[in-house]
Amino acid sequence: MPCTRLDLYATRSWFMVENSAQHLEDEREKAERRLVAAAGRAQSSLADVLSRPARRQLAEAITSETFRSNSAVGRTSSQQERWEALVQASMKSSKSLGFVKIKDGTHGLALQLGVGDQSTWSRSLKKWLIGDLQIVDTGTAAKGRGRPQLQIVQIPLLTDWLLWVAEAKAIQLNPMGQDYLWDSHIRELPVLGIRQLSPSPSPDISRAQADRLIERLK
Repeated sequence: MPCTRLDLYATRSWFMVENSAQHLEDEREKAERRLVAAAGRAQSSLADVLSRPARRQLAEAITSETFRSNSAVGRTSSQQERWEALVQASMKSSKSLGFVKIKDGTHGLALQLGVGDQSTWSRSLKKWLIGDLQIVDTGTAAKGRGRPQLQIVQIPLLTDWLLWVAEAKAIQLNPMGQDYLWDSHIRELPVLGIRQLSPSPSPDISRAQADRLIERLK
């Protein structure tokens, strides 16, 4: 039985407070520090705790038909194309962690991702930001005397599970006497969790707990 969906994605207004871009930048830096700490615990590289194949699996999960039907991505091929482009940009490197930094607002986002235009991106982001199932967060800041401009976008569910993978892998690589998860748990649990819009558990859960959670999410 699927878990309840994230309260994390509470409804917010489209244009947020002027310093919201700084708030999301702070969140991005916190996420990066957690990733670096995971690699430090593992005494390994960032790529060892959050590999390209692991990121690819999470990208496939959050662009899957199951995720789309459970969320507000949209039914049209153009909406799905924009979502996939945003997801790929938010996972470009190990340090991306679900964030996309933008120049020149939604116009710049369209140019940066090579999909859609300013108008279609504005509509899509508004749809994904406002509603019962918020799947993005946006950061805006004033530019001169004009209207606040989009500067950063986050996919919080991706950030959550990317960090979980890194921290669970770090425990596995350097358990220091702790119980740790098998590779199969670290592969399967994030995919199921993302498809059901479920938040990640603690990275130090036991194998038995991970097995039970996987069964609940199937």
